[in-house]
Amino acid sequence: SAAMPAFDRVQREFAPVFNDARLNRRSVRVAAARFVASGASDAAASADDAARQGAYHFMNHADCTAETLLAAHRPALLDRCRAVPAILLAGDTTELPYVQRQEIAGMGVLSKARAQGLFGHVSYALTPDGLPLGVVDLLYLSRPKETIGKGNRAGRYAAPPAERESRKWAQTLDAAAALRR
Repeated sequence: SAAMPAFDRVQREFAPVFNDARLNRRSVRVAAARFVASGASDAAASADDAARQGAYHFMNHADCTAETLLAAHRPALLDRCRAVPAILLAGDTTELPYVQRQEIAGMGVLSKARAQGLFGHVSYALTPDGLPLGVVDLLYLSRPKETIGKGNRAGRYAAPPAERESRKWAQTLDAAAALRR
């Protein structure tokens, strides 16, 4: 099948990091489906209802966190980084909207104050020629509604520096230092 090469590639990419063999197998199946259908919804990326339900169970599992998935990806990323003489680390922030009528606890506002969600700040390693090496770090940010707007400058800077949205740039620098080590 067309998905099998993706499965083999993803299996080489992700080290087993869960203390559960079933979760390790599921992580590879879910990642392979996303690899084949990048940008597709969970439902569209799944081959059938059982695969979709399995992906949902995996993503909702208490042990399935961004940190755990990055840890699975890290050995292959470090191997690629060791193989090149120079590495660039780019930081980029994207909106992760949660489209629901009711408010969700822990969600902040996005660029439009009526949209709720999170911001994901990704630190990504690449060669000077632009060849992607992988994700080094990920930070989720929630923007409080009271900090939005021109008249709320004081609200944006009232938080300690370690809690401000701008900490994402320091975290990218920390990720670069850790990668260098």
